[in-house]
Order: sequence, then C-alpha cells, then structure tokens
Amino acid sequence: MSQRPAGLIALARAYGIQPSYIDYRDQRRDASTESLIAALRALGAPVDAEADVRAALHDRRAAAAEPALDDVHVAWDGLLRGLRFRSPPGADRCRIRIRLEDGDERAVVAPLPPSPVRKEGAWPVRPIDVGGALPWGHHTLELDAGDAAFTTTVIAAPRRAYEERDDHLWGGFMPLYAFGDAERGAGTYAELREAGAWLAGRGGSFLGTLPLLAAFLDEPFEPSPYAPASRLFWNELFIDERELPVPTGDASAHVPGQLVDYRAIGSARTSILRRAARRFFDAGGDRNTDYMSFAARTPRLGDYATFRAACDRFRAGWPTWPDAARNGDLEGFDIDDNDVDYHRFVAWIADAQLGRFNTDTDARLYLDLPLGVHPDGYDVWRERDLFALGASAGAPPDALFVRGQDWGFPPMAPAALRASGHRYFVECIRHHLQHAGILRLDHVMALQRLYWIPRGLGPTQGVYVRYPMDELMAVLTLESQRYRATIVGEDLGTVSREIRRAMNGHAIHRMYVVQYEANPERDPPLNPVPRAAVASLNTHDMPPFAAFWRGLDIADQRDLGLLDKAQEQVAVVARAELRARLASALRTEPGADDDATRAALDALLRHLAASPARFMLINLEDLWLETRPQNVPGTSTERPNWRRRSRFDIEALIGEPSLTSPLVEVDRLRRSAPLRPHREKSHA
Repeated sequence: MSQRPAGLIALARAYGIQPSYIDYRDQRRDASTESLIAALRALGAPVDAEADVRAALHDRRAAAAEPALDDVHVAWDGLLRGLRFRSPPGADRCRIRIRLEDGDERAVVAPLPPSPVRKEGAWPVRPIDVGGALPWGHHTLELDAGDAAFTTTVIAAPRRAYEERDDHLWGGFMPLYAFGDAERGAGTYAELREAGAWLAGRGGSFLGTLPLLAAFLDEPFEPSPYAPASRLFWNELFIDERELPVPTGDASAHVPGQLVDYRAIGSARTSILRRAARRFFDAGGDRNTDYMSFAARTPRLGDYATFRAACDRFRAGWPTWPDAARNGDLEGFDIDDNDVDYHRFVAWIADAQLGRFNTDTDARLYLDLPLGVHPDGYDVWRERDLFALGASAGAPPDALFVRGQDWGFPPMAPAALRASGHRYFVECIRHHLQHAGILRLDHVMALQRLYWIPRGLGPTQGVYVRYPMDELMAVLTLESQRYRATIVGEDLGTVSREIRRAMNGHAIHRMYVVQYEANPERDPPLNPVPRAAVASLNTHDMPPFAAFWRGLDIADQRDLGLLDKAQEQVAVVARAELRARLASALRTEPGADDDATRAALDALLRHLAASPARFMLINLEDLWLETRPQNVPGTSTERPNWRRRSRFDIEALIGEPSLTSPLVEVDRLRRSAPLRPHREKSHA
C-alpha cells in the first residue's frame, strides 16, 4: 500500500473515521487513500482528491477553534457537570435558558471563569455550572455570551436502563410470517397473540419475533424484515382481516404454499384492506375516536401515507422520481387520495392489532430493531440529511465472509444525528417501546462504530466511522426507564471491550448464544453464562440446533462456495470434536441421530434454564428438531430467506402435547434456580 499523507490521516480522524482497524486475524488493516477520501466525501468533507486535503484540514481546524457549544450534552442522573464551551472574546458572564421537555423553563446567569491562555488560535474553553439536577428528558439549552448565542440538546438520563425485578424469565421465538397455515400463507397479529397466550399459559414471560416494520410489498419490492420501508410504522402484511372495524364481506386472503409468497399475500390482503379503508372513511372514519387518538400521537402519519401513496403512483423508489417529488415536495403530482387514506388506515390498524398483544396476553413482546432502513424508504426520503447516501453499511472480511459484506442501506451520519439532537433515533426507540417490553438492538457495535463502504468501492475497502456512544446510550437508558422496557444488544462476533463495558455500566443486556460460546478447547466446553443476558441456543441467522448438532450447515456452506472440500473436511472434524466434548459435559451420547440430538437439545435447554441468565429464549422450531434455517447470511436468491413457514402453524402448535414437555421442564428450572450474583466479564 502506498504511503498515506499525514494530513489525510488527521482529516479522517477529525471526521471520526478510523484510518486503521484490527481484523478478525488480529492483524492491522490500513485504509487506503482512496477509501479515506471516498469516506470523507460521504461525510460531507470538501475533498475530491488528495490535493484537496490540505485546505479541507485547515478549514476543519479553523471551524473547531471558533466559539461553539457541542450539539449534544449528556446529564447523567440529571446532573449537567462541566458544561464546556469555547467562549467569544470579552465575555465575562453568560445567560443560560433551559427549555425542559415538559414546557417549563429554567434560567441561570453565570459568571465566566477567568479566560485561560488561548492556544493554537482557539478561543478559550470554559466550564459552566448550570445549577441543580434536571428532570429526565430531552431538553434544549440556549446560552448567550457577549455577542454569541448557542443552542444545544441536553439529554438528562439515568445511568442504567430499566432492569426487570423478576429473574430467570423465559420465552419463545418464532418469525411471525412463519406462523401462517397452509391456506392463509403468513401469520398475522392475531396469531402472534395466540402464541403469546400459549407461552404464558406454560409459564413463559415473553415472545420474540423478527422485526414487524413496514415493508415494500409492491414496487420497489423488498420483504426482508431487515430492510424496512420505515422504522416508524408497522407492517400491514400481518393485519388480520377478520378483526377490521368495518365489514369486509366473505373476502379472505388465502394464499397457500410451503413458502411465504409476499407478493401474492400482499396483493390479496391489500385488496381487502383497500375496500375496508374506503368503507371506513366513507362512513366518517376521520371522526373515529380511536383513529383520531392514533393520528394525534403520530404526527408523521399524513406525510408517511402520502409518501407510500406516491410509491403506488410512481411504482418505483424515490431516487427515480421527478426532481420535486424526489426532494420531498409531492404537491402538484397526481397522488390518489384513496391511496393516502389506505396507508393511513393500515398504519392505524397494524398499530392497534399489534397493541392488543399487551392487553390480550400475559406475556410481553420481544421486538428487534434493525440497524438500517431501505434506501428507497420513507425515513431516508424525509430525513435525507441524517443519512450518508454516498456509502452503505456492512462488515469487513471475516473467517466466514472473506470478501466482507455490503448490507445495502445507507448509514446514519454522526454529525447530522448530533445536530438534530438524535430526534430520529429517539422516535425509532419510542415507536418500538410503545408495544415491546424487551427490545433487541441489531448490531449493537453501531452505537460505537460502524463499517462504511463508500459508493463505488467493495466491502474489502471499507472504513470504520465512530458514533457518539455516550449520547446514544443516554437515549436508550432514558426511554427504557420511561417505558419500563429491557434493552438487549446483539453483541455477537467481534465486539470491543469499550462497548461491553458501556453495556455493563448502563444495564444493556448482552446475548449469550451456545453456538458462539461453545469451544472444544475449553473445560468445560461452554463459557459461563452471565446474568445480564438473553441466553439461547441460536439466533435467526444461525442453523437450528438439530442442523448445527449434525453439521448440516457445513455442507450448506460448501454448496454455497464458502468452503472448499478441504475446508469442509476440517470443519466436519472440528464439529464432531465439539459435539463429543459437549455430549461429555452434558452426559449425553455424542451421536447425531434423532435420539442423540433430542437428548443433547434437552440437556442444553436444562443447562440454560438453570443458569443465572435473566432471560432465556427458546427457538420454538428447535422443539421439533427443525433443520432448515430461516435465514442464511450472505445469500439472497440462493436460499429462501425470510420465507419458510413453520412445520406447525399456531393451531397445530397449541394442539401438540409433545412440544410442551420441554417447556414444562424449562419453567420448573427457571422458577427453582437460585439467584446467584455474577460478576460480568468481557470475552472480547
């Protein structure tokens, strides 16, 4: 690699870009000049070539030396300690006004301490005492000093997120789409409630599922739960037409098939919902009390519905729309009012039907917040400045994906997030916590840093960009306490010690997954289970337990070209060794037939149930030794990701007594396991 200019390294760091990182082999990888310049450009730096670096660095340093107040300050436990700002010349006092979230105000006139010696052309940094503790909330602070005026967001937050008083809770997991029967094709919010009630009747405390966010069911078609059309609205695909507030006749969205056909199901349910929406609004639905309440607490509803109606009109993503529409102005375009009404209606109905989970069951909902949003989605269209459209998020090369991964969605721009006071992130968290008692954050490392792949470059040429972790943690702890909801961070794979320490300090639960924690070179072969964790055998991105135990995922990796024949053989031998070590520790047989697999499954469930983990999550498909995965990372058309229906629909699941006995044993062990203090350790 050619020598990188020192000025380029300094400019990259000034914009929060890591010029180097340590890869999965513990080797240092230096970002190329090309990658750094492309990433800087994606972050808004005025650089097109190496020749622009010197002037850009001078401007960046000059801006950093001007009088200023940071965009965001965190007041842990309400105490805003050491508010510091670069004061203008001649100012001997400042006036501070704090506009509290509830509408109240506080005013402070504070003398400025003596001006320190000015260094490197920067105005002096002075600490200010703003008085006593602030109530929890997102507040606005205005500061006047001399001829200068500054505004900042203050997040007054508890240091720790909400922590469930009850210990040793357990629940089940199933993608909602997989609950569909042979006729209806995909599950609905009604099936979600039935499953939650069934689990609660057996002692379970929560039901987990994949993201339930709005999706593009028509052009630009994308049903993946991790590429939503918005992170602020729910998916109408899961609406149960049998529970609508207006009659729909004999219509029913029956779309049979072994795989979920999103286009067909979406079309069938949409036709029913459109008729229902027309009848609802024709009958004066705008005056419906429940609808009016939803609209009042959902200020984006009309804007979102108009955007989705424009998608129906143009039948394409917004980047291909006419200029005015692409830039957020839909006035003057032929947008069908009936389409707008439809999207307002289904947004309300989806929220109402999902909300019934908490009123109709004794279980709580465990939801998943995806890291990104579809690049053609509403959030990117309306909040353009918050997204870096010149890059996509992804992951660097690792042992499994040697070419790295490009996830295809634009990353959030850290500086723009801070300038907005993290408003959009707050909205996303609140949207989920209205219904979720437990919220899992996909790729929790993104609170600290995220791998960016600049446009035109490949996944091996990406760079890490840093994020304001302290501020994002404050948002999480504040909203978690307000909604009395547990926060879980997906911290699998390579995770820094810094993020693990922050998670421990702020009561963000980690994940303990047997497939990650099993190590044949350890004695015992499983790492200890921490208390502040969700313990499980696998995740939706991993093979089910039976496939893992039998090594079927290894053959699948060979079929996908991820392993050659020699690598496959090494992996098969390693898996057999791991199976033998686990079987010995569990006191079961090391075989891979049904009986041995069942015995190992039951033993591992007992192991997790008796562990100190606060939460235990059971993939319901493991109960019948399912071998087919719901998702194979790194594939799209090669595997039917996010489409496979469960072998048992909800009615069959409820009526199958053989699936209940493992849950009875888990419940017994969870209830009888003693509370044991556990000192959290980092395994980074």
